[in-house]
Amino acid sequence: MALVLDDVTVVYRRRGVETHAVRGVSLRVGRGETLAVVGESGSGKTTIGKVAAGLQQATSGTVSRSGNVQMVFQHPVQSLDPMWRIRRAVREPLARTGLPHREAAALAAEMIIRVGLDPSV
Repeated sequence: MALVLDDVTVVYRRRGVETHAVRGVSLRVGRGETLAVVGESGSGKTTIGKVAAGLQQATSGTVSRSGNVQMVFQHPVQSLDPMWRIRRAVREPLARTGLPHREAAALAAEMIIRVGLDPSV
């Protein structure tokens, strides 16, 4: 499995008040699979995504990742600039991790081809 959440709970504490954002969520996503999380506003979708992507810690439960997990936020134009070529959109976050430009560019090109996209787009 590329991603496993097992009995994940997230509790926010603010001014002595506890809010259970997520209770007992378990899921398994295999390599190459896509998962969509659907629910009402305030149901914990973003919290689950953040925990899955490693952007937030769970209060309890376990998270295992054997591949890359990335969120595409609700307003993709704010996350993915439609004026950029694919290679730039993929290279930029890699470069921001501290990879030298050449390494980020090579890794971006490899990933683009690996997922079946045309790097000239």
